[in-house]
Amino acid sequence: MTVAVPREVFWADAEASLLARDRSHTIRDSKTPSGAVPISGLRGPIITSALYRTFKGQGLTCRFAYTIDDYDPMDSQSMRSREGMSEHMGKPLCTIPSPDGDPAKSYAQHHAERFIATFARLGIVPDEFTYMSALYRSGALDRSIDLVLRNAAAVREIYARVANVRKDDDWYPVSLICERCGKIGTTKATGYDGTLVTYECLPRYVEWADGCGHKGRTSPFKGGSKLLWNLQWCAQWDYFDVTYEEGGKDLLTAGGSRDRSNEIYRAVWGKEPPFGLQHEFLTLGGKKMSTSKGVGALAHELVELYQPEIVRFLMIRTHPKRHIEFDPTGPSLSKLYDEYDRCGEAFAKDLESDLGRVWALAQVSEPRAPGHRARFSDVANWIQIPSIERDLGAHASGL
Repeated sequence: MTVAVPREVFWADAEASLLARDRSHTIRDSKTPSGAVPISGLRGPIITSALYRTFKGQGLTCRFAYTIDDYDPMDSQSMRSREGMSEHMGKPLCTIPSPDGDPAKSYAQHHAERFIATFARLGIVPDEFTYMSALYRSGALDRSIDLVLRNAAAVREIYARVANVRKDDDWYPVSLICERCGKIGTTKATGYDGTLVTYECLPRYVEWADGCGHKGRTSPFKGGSKLLWNLQWCAQWDYFDVTYEEGGKDLLTAGGSRDRSNEIYRAVWGKEPPFGLQHEFLTLGGKKMSTSKGVGALAHELVELYQPEIVRFLMIRTHPKRHIEFDPTGPSLSKLYDEYDRCGEAFAKDLESDLGRVWALAQVSEPRAPGHRARFSDVANWIQIPSIERDLGAHASGL
């Protein structure tokens, strides 16, 4: 007797099944604009875009919020050695001049806008974009800042229990803008009286920036401070009412940032953290892509070179929990195009097949069944044969 094996649920549908049907949902993604973004930085936004379409396609009321974390300090070691950058290390990214000299833009805006410009071409359409500097300065996060400062002891306990990171009893999880040097990454908050925070701008507090040694007391509100990463994550969940947020493997490992934030959200905000899967890295030659280390191309360069559907397909064809190995100088590209066409044929035969679903989610516009296409690898071989006219080969491939 043949036993039927239950069909595995398509990964995006499995995530949609986690969300309640009787409420509105917010799916969120973000980027810290600390420099040019490598192509691996597109995997998160494209996965989030695919999930957003899936959630809405299943009738869920959902919005897509995208935040630009431009109030983070400049902490990239590779930037410290660049001409004119050493004096800006530790300052909020939104206060550093644009690298192209545009006086109307900050360093953060320059890199954020170049990255976000790829979204429209790739069919990534958030309902809203929010710069965190504007949110802090407006006072929208003041309630969360006060809440965190009043519960600093609980936060210290969670750091120790969940991540084995122990902090002194006078450590408060907030960074102040130094009133003397304007840096935010070099300040240590040591006390809170309900109105003002006591802090020091320490010369050796971090490896990537030097504090000025100033000691003071200042208001943490209306942009005077920034919550540390784990706490800011919770404040974003609370402010945007986030119910789903996927993330990279480096943040979602056991005992990592997500685990800490989850526990803090429960203990301090009294809320359950959002659902969200973990996505793996995109590697080149077995190495994680990093522009600071010279590994991998930039996101905007990839979008200029390849069809947007191919870029989307690259990021979602492989299950998010598995890493992608991509080398555009080897056979990876021809295999990618051939697999894209194979999934397109599957869509034409069965819209609800897993391969068909992947192909549909890779489309920038409304998916329509593709016509016959010669395999990319075949066309690439044909046009290298002297007796084949190249324009005929290109016409046959539909490229």
